[in-house]
Amino acid sequence: MAGLPLDESDLEAVDQHLANTLRTLRRPALTEAELEDALGGEATFTLVTADGRVAELVAGGCSRRVTPQSRLEYAALLVRYRLRECDRQLAAMRRGLATVAPLGLLQLFTWRQVEDMVAGQPEVDLDDLRRHTEYRGYAASAPVVGHFWRVMEGLSQTERGQFIRFVWGRSRLPLKGRPWPQHLRIERCAGGDDRLPVTHTCFFSIELPDYSSEAIS
Repeated sequence: MAGLPLDESDLEAVDQHLANTLRTLRRPALTEAELEDALGGEATFTLVTADGRVAELVAGGCSRRVTPQSRLEYAALLVRYRLRECDRQLAAMRRGLATVAPLGLLQLFTWRQVEDMVAGQPEVDLDDLRRHTEYRGYAASAPVVGHFWRVMEGLSQTERGQFIRFVWGRSRLPLKGRPWPQHLRIERCAGGDDRLPVTHTCFFSIELPDYSSEAIS
């Protein structure tokens, strides 16, 4: 984990707007108008830092304008600054992490593997979710329960993650094979098609009205 150098993919993971701007800056034959559109008007060799300060990318950057001819230099300086901008904060986080997990052990894994172990799997496995679901007031074979799972099957992975956040306050499920701290609880509540579901994130539960059809669900 310690040996992986930072690159632009790391920036893109946290700042999609910056990634799009860099792609525009590197387009061939970029016009002045396109440049200003990408940068929100005339820009200088400066940037606004994460804590709101204006920093110069080069000496005298405040008075040096970004032009179509200098845009590639500006893009390179922008990337270099952003990749190193949070070094001090990341070093502090690393020291904190070392107090709860041996860094030598963590180096056996990629950062994505560590992320999955800590935060859970990024894809919502519906079969795994079903196995960790219990019902109150409904039987597993109830029509409304069938509606619920068919709707879940039609959702994208992003939408499934949003559902998990809606009912549990987190967007990922535990890794497959790991114990779950809680099971999803689907509870029957009063009302029908005119009611919206109610969730309780502390209990990983959803109160589901007895909807008459999958379309209503």
